[in-house]
Amino acid sequence: MFKNLYTRLCYVFFFALMALCYRFYVNYFFLAAMIIMAIVPVVSYIALRYVADKVSFELSAPTPIERNAQITIRLTLKCDAFLPVMRSLVKVVIENQFHRQPETYYFGCGIPAGKPAQAVLDIRSMLCGAINISATEVEIWDYTGMFSLKRPVSESATVIVNAPYTEMDISTEAIGGAGLTELVEQDTKGNDSSQVIDTRDYRPGDKPNRIHWKLSTKLERLIVKEYGAISSNDVLVLVELYRPDMTGLSPEETYKRNLPFDRVFDAYTALMEHLIAQKRPFCLCWYSPSIGELKKEEVSTRTEGRNAISMLYYENLSTEPGAAREMCAKTMDEFGEFIYIFPSYSECTAGMEACERLFVLEEEGRVLAECVRVKIT
Repeated sequence: MFKNLYTRLCYVFFFALMALCYRFYVNYFFLAAMIIMAIVPVVSYIALRYVADKVSFELSAPTPIERNAQITIRLTLKCDAFLPVMRSLVKVVIENQFHRQPETYYFGCGIPAGKPAQAVLDIRSMLCGAINISATEVEIWDYTGMFSLKRPVSESATVIVNAPYTEMDISTEAIGGAGLTELVEQDTKGNDSSQVIDTRDYRPGDKPNRIHWKLSTKLERLIVKEYGAISSNDVLVLVELYRPDMTGLSPEETYKRNLPFDRVFDAYTALMEHLIAQKRPFCLCWYSPSIGELKKEEVSTRTEGRNAISMLYYENLSTEPGAAREMCAKTMDEFGEFIYIFPSYSECTAGMEACERLFVLEEEGRVLAECVRVKIT
């Protein structure tokens, strides 16, 4: 606004200077210059109104990526008019769906007539989540720089930022679930993922990898294992989506307070990769404050595991620590136990001392997230 005003004042000053010169010298050159200076802003403004309606936008960004990886945002601008745009400024708002701390950026560039122009912005996300990128407004200037028009824009893109995989020392037996040890022993080539449901005497044609060697040694005859399909409900994984109120904190303090909540997704990724590698389907569960109920998603492949966690990025966060754990214990008693992943805030860790810890995530000696086994009593 002030830049436009400054340009207008300069233009008026030069117009007055031409008028003054014409007054004293009565030269037709100054008269012609005055006429041109009076016409140019009008023509330029009309051209601006015409061009502004011919500009289109396209926003693109990669997805998914891992945390701390570079996010390259590309904004393609195109002018379908026969006149170019000398100067434009596009407002882009970037916000993490979870953390609700929007940041505003501006893309500035000219747009040639009939050809696309591209502006690029590279950013990094230090936290997991769904990064919403929205082009909300464009301001276009005329050729004199005295006038500008603002137009609303409705282009958006979403970048899913996942936790990088960190290998954890997870005890297979500690996860529980019927037939787990036998499943790990099973050579899966030619067999479906399944669990042992019974044993019987060896029959000619049975595959050697089905022989239960320990039991055969004890009974002094060959015993083979019979498998049944594993239900995804064999393992229940509960993720706590709790984060304390951070109103009034500085950006640095907010980031530090966000770390335990963010590292919950690292813990989930490590557990998910372990279960998938062991061919263990599982049921991911979380508490949704918007509906006041638990949501469940069955996972049997790595892709399903990634897609399931992406769904959490669009959930409202809980303001009640342990709400998911309490509801799961009440409504999921048919499981008998569940694996619980939660941030290591003091209000979340209270009462969890007696639970069996599968693993913890630490950074610089600080415990950020924990994965425990909870038995429903």
